[in-house]
Amino acid sequence: MKTNLLFLFVLFQFSACSQNETSNFQKVTPTEKKQGWDPDAGVIPSLAIGSKVTSSTNQKMAFKVLDDEKETHWQSGAPFPTNFINRKDQNILLDHFSNKENYKASKISFPKNATDGNSNSTTSNVEMTNGEAFVEFFFEKPQDVKSVALKAGGIIQPVEIFIKKNNQLQSIGKFEKANDYQVVRFSVDIKKCNSIVIKSKTAFQLFEIADLESAPKEWVMVDLGKIQNVGWVDTRHWAGDKMAVSSALLISVEGENKEGQLARLQEFKNGKIRMEVSAAPIIIQVE
Repeated sequence: MKTNLLFLFVLFQFSACSQNETSNFQKVTPTEKKQGWDPDAGVIPSLAIGSKVTSSTNQKMAFKVLDDEKETHWQSGAPFPTNFINRKDQNILLDHFSNKENYKASKISFPKNATDGNSNSTTSNVEMTNGEAFVEFFFEKPQDVKSVALKAGGIIQPVEIFIKKNNQLQSIGKFEKANDYQVVRFSVDIKKCNSIVIKSKTAFQLFEIADLESAPKEWVMVDLGKIQNVGWVDTRHWAGDKMAVSSALLISVEGENKEGQLARLQEFKNGKIRMEVSAAPIIIQVE
């Protein structure tokens, strides 16, 4: 589970009254001091107060990163083992079969079901042609492959999974009969792939196939609403015990960075940090 607990406090300079402005103040009695006690006097307000908070998952909890309660937190969803399959921002094969040019097969029924993001939908049956049953998934352009998830059934002979790169097939694993009707994930790290091929010497049922091009990301974003001159950002966060590849603070300055083009300001580990930043919005991302 990718988890990210954080509280953002953006601090900035403030001005105070001069001595001349206070010369006409009347003397305050001890009783009046007690009645007029303000526990928040002198507190520097956060620029994040009133900011819009959005997140990759669990949006209803996102406001907690700014609720000024140290015991509350936002917690992301868990991409693994199967939640990433129906997320367009993570599974690059989602709805891949909606275009017939994206694949070829020996013979397949209900092909769209194999990439509909639902591993329990009606199966796509892959039949034999010329001694093998196969499906090849084409990428529009060379694509990195980090992980392939497959759910198949009716296995007689293993279904082997290949990555095709420069017209060469590289096997990354086999879906065995013992895996029948389960989601099995095959981890790889291959750059610039042209397609994914699955094939067997016997017919099989294909329930779902999914692909990650990188570690799945979970994030929370605080939009300050306008460009702000920010002194620093304080965060409290936790991304699991050796479960995340990295955690990072990213920034986007409106008018300079287009959507999706974020500057990775600093990576950090679990705990509490303070870092200087000048931008809006501010994004914490865990992958």
